[in-house]
Amino acid sequence: MDRNAEESQDIGVNDLRMMASVLQHSLKPEDHLVAIGLLERLDDRRQMNNEDRWRLGKLYIRVGFPEQAAPQFHQAAKNGLNSPEFLSDLITHQIRTGALPEAREQFERLPNGFPAAELVRLRCRYLVAVGQSSTAISELDEFVKAATESDERVERLLLAAESCRDALLNDVSADQAALSQATDRYLRMATEEEPKQVDQLVSWLMERGRDVEAFGLLDLTWQQLPPESAARLSLDMLSAASNRSRREIVEQHLAAKSHEEPVSLVLKRHLADVWSLSGKHAEAEELYREILRVDSRNVAALNALSWNLAMRGRLLDEAMTYAERAIAEAGPVSQLLDTRGCVKLAQSRLRAATEDLISAAELDNSPTTLLHLAFVRSETGEAELAKQTLLHAIETGLRIEQLHPLDRDLYDRLNSQLKNGTGDKQPLSAI
Repeated sequence: MDRNAEESQDIGVNDLRMMASVLQHSLKPEDHLVAIGLLERLDDRRQMNNEDRWRLGKLYIRVGFPEQAAPQFHQAAKNGLNSPEFLSDLITHQIRTGALPEAREQFERLPNGFPAAELVRLRCRYLVAVGQSSTAISELDEFVKAATESDERVERLLLAAESCRDALLNDVSADQAALSQATDRYLRMATEEEPKQVDQLVSWLMERGRDVEAFGLLDLTWQQLPPESAARLSLDMLSAASNRSRREIVEQHLAAKSHEEPVSLVLKRHLADVWSLSGKHAEAEELYREILRVDSRNVAALNALSWNLAMRGRLLDEAMTYAERAIAEAGPVSQLLDTRGCVKLAQSRLRAATEDLISAAELDNSPTTLLHLAFVRSETGEAELAKQTLLHAIETGLRIEQLHPLDRDLYDRLNSQLKNGTGDKQPLSAI
């Protein structure tokens, strides 16, 4: 499409529409802005259809301009666009922007046959927004009770839980205690009905900082989920809160399953990740290499091995080779740029490391990436900027107890540098 555009002085309407559609699915915010520009060019040509307006409205919301989405949604609705997906987006937008009377009117205009489950979800959002969380929970309870089959009941329990979680995240009027208790109840009931839903319950508990309860479900997780899914969730549990006892239990599960399924590279990688967390660096390094001997293009193993070598100051040229290979396979995504930045930091290429880490932070704003960037800035003598970057990392979720031990060492070094440089006797984590 880009080549077509370069070869033609006047891009056709269909090309503009298709290019915008492709860019809409990108993960990069800058691509969303380009997509908006392409759709606005359609508007300039008076070639916008209702679905174009719907897409443009969604893009405005995604880039943080919800007030510009309203006219697009309004015009699409006025022109008669009434697909369930559009009407759902319209009502959701009205609720989130506080246009509650309009949302209520839109409910009354919904066509016959509008999906019942989606209606319940939207009703929950609306009721929470008008301060009626208890009524929303009552309606969700009735929706669950109306299920006649076990599978339908589980599906409705999960929808009810997700509706409450969405309200907790997005509605300032939400009754936090009531909705949290309801979410807990729905997910526990779903797990009782269908134990493989334990992943939903564990994720919810970790989200609420209830890691002890989540870890108590570890055995059930391994019993009910496919081994690779259980491994991923177990690593998530350790990322949320890790100690020697927990790491040993997860390692036992992983070692046993990896022995049973020796061809699973995912299980091997997660076992290597646990060894890395436990300080068994030589064992982890060898297992990453074993994975790469089988699959030389395994991005996760390339990235993990590169990062572990860099953070330990070992074989840095080799670490850079792995980092470059990972980026060649998967593109310059945030996590891979972060790793390459850490390799360059270990090589004392501070300016190049800064460039990679800034790019990674712009893509993802990860707290650990910001920690790495703060350290580089401290190394280059930019103490005040380093301190601001570390404070930003803490504001965006950096928790010292959740850091990989190698990152924790980096944090301690950074904190010491900033404390000595500024005379600040209090750890930044306490600010």
